Amino acid sequence: MKHFVVVGLGYGDESKGGIVDWACEKAGPFNAVIRFNGGCQAGHNVVRPSGTHHEFSQFGSGTFSGVPTILSRYMMVEPLSFFREAEALEEKIGFDPIPMVSVDRECLVTTPWHVAYNDNQEALNGHGTCGRGVGATARFALEHPDDALRVGDLRDSNVLRRKLLALEEWAGPTLLEVNADYVEHVYRYFANRVILCDRAHLEWIVRTRRCVFEGAQGVLLDEWKGFHPHTTWSTTTFDNAVEITGDGDILRIGVVRTYTTRHGVGPHPTAGHGPQREILEEPHNHDSGSQGRFRIGAFDAVAHRYA
Repeated sequence: MKHFVVVGLGYGDESKGGIVDWACEKAGPFNAVIRFNGGCQAGHNVVRPSGTHHEFSQFGSGTFSGVPTILSRYMMVEPLSFFREAEALEEKIGFDPIPMVSVDRECLVTTPWHVAYNDNQEALNGHGTCGRGVGATARFALEHPDDALRVGDLRDSNVLRRKLLALEEWAGPTLLEVNADYVEHVYRYFANRVILCDRAHLEWIVRTRRCVFEGAQGVLLDEWKGFHPHTTWSTTTFDNAVEITGDGDILRIGVVRTYTTRHGVGPHPTAGHGPQREILEEPHNHDSGSQGRFRIGAFDAVAHRYA
C-alpha cells in the first residue's frame, strides 16, 4: 500500500498520534504527514522510548522522525498556538520545525474571536467543546463564506483587516480582550514563515510520494455520521483523505483501545462498567478544561462496529 490513512474509531483519544509516530519510524519511508480534518483542538500525545513527550496539535505526529507536515485544505489553522507548539517542539528536537510545514492557502483560520464565540455558545447550550474555536470557525465559514478568513488572505493586509473586523462584529461583546494589531502582525508573520501551497501541489505529492494521513478526533464524533448533537464540525471519517487521494492506493487504519473512552458530554453507554480509572494509566487525559470529565468504560463493540 502506498499511503497510510489513520482514523480513530471512537470518540477521540485512541492513540492516532502514536500510530502515526510508529508508522513514520518503522513502516516508512514516508515523505509527508498530511492532516486532513479538525484543527488546533487535536491533542495527539507521542512518547518516544527515550521518554521525550509531545502533544501534537497542528504539527504532524511524524515530526520526531523528521517527516514534514502538510496541512491540507480540510484543516483549520490557529497561528497563535502554532508558534507556541513550534517553540515547545524546537526544545525537544533541537531545530526549528516550522520550515517542515506546508499549509494550503484554502485552510480556514481560527481566531481569538472564534474562541470567544465558542465559549459564549457553550455557556448557553452545554453542547460540549474543546474550547479552541474550531466549531465557531466552521460555522462562521458556512454562514459568511465571503468573510471567512483563510491562510491565503494573511499576506494581504487589506483583506486580512477587513475579515478580522467582520469577525469581531460577528462575535459581539465578549469577556476576551483581543489586541487586533498584535493578531494581525502574528498572522502576517505566520504566512511568511510556513510554506504556502495549493491543492494542485498536494495532488502532486500524493501521486508521486508516499504519505501518512493523520486524522483527528474520532468517527463517532463525525459531523455527518456521529451521534448528534454531541458531534464535531469536522469530517472525521476517511472521506477527506479519499477525496485528496482520489481513492488511490491507501491502507485504511482504524484505531481503537481495549476499553472505550470519551471526553466530556454525550453518549457513552459503557461508561462506569469494566476497567476502573484507578488501575489505568492516563497521564495525558484529565477532568479539566472545557471538555469536562474524561470517562472510561468497557469496550463498546456495538459503537466501534458502527464506526
